[in-house]
Amino acid sequence: MTLLNPDNFRRFLRRAVALPLVLVALLTIVLVWQIADLLAGSRREAHANAVSAQANLTERLLIDAETGQRGYLVSGNLLFLQPYIEAQQTVRPAFDKLLLLCGSNRAQADIVLGIRYVYGRWERDAKTLIRLRQLNTSYQVEFNRGIGKTMMDAMREQFSIFLAEETRLAHLRAQQTQRSTRVTFAVGLSLAALFATTIAGALRNMLGRLAHDYDNALQTIGESEERFRSLIVASSQIVWTTNPAGEMMPPQP
Repeated sequence: MTLLNPDNFRRFLRRAVALPLVLVALLTIVLVWQIADLLAGSRREAHANAVSAQANLTERLLIDAETGQRGYLVSGNLLFLQPYIEAQQTVRPAFDKLLLLCGSNRAQADIVLGIRYVYGRWERDAKTLIRLRQLNTSYQVEFNRGIGKTMMDAMREQFSIFLAEETRLAHLRAQQTQRSTRVTFAVGLSLAALFATTIAGALRNMLGRLAHDYDNALQTIGESEERFRSLIVASSQIVWTTNPAGEMMPPQP
């Protein structure tokens, strides 16, 4: 099949244009998939950081509540009770948000539920002590039993376990994100090199065929010209017999 045929040449041009477009489209699909995976890893890492931040906030609210309660019990001044009052309004929403962020991580959610349960018991104990202090009755006996402190220490310990696990998960997700970045970069370069080599090879093959057909055509034209030239030379050696009017007169030699 010669490429100098108009129909064949049009098909050649269509293939020459379509091949790079198809390869670029494939490269784009692969890179989009890799970038989507990279963005998903970044979102997972950001989510782990958000969980840790919310856990730290919730723990700080518990500490504020304990500080306000103890300050009031020692001094009897309602001003010291303000941190406790403010914490009471924000602790439960903070727990709810932390549970929401835990999502499908059942183990972490169970830790938060356990802390919230202990906090409910601590809150009841704190209200009892505050009421005894307001009534100017002896609260020291209940306070010295250390029930509230024991529960607060237990909550701190659970928060430490929770945050340690979130730190581990965040580190793991950061490693996954870095790995995805390296893979994306390597795959992109490899595919670009592969596609460039494929395109160059295909175009070289097509252009080689075109050059070969062109050489054959030139050779055919040269041979045709040579036959035509030989015919003209041979024709000039023929003797023609004509009358005065220039008409050929038979018989011819």
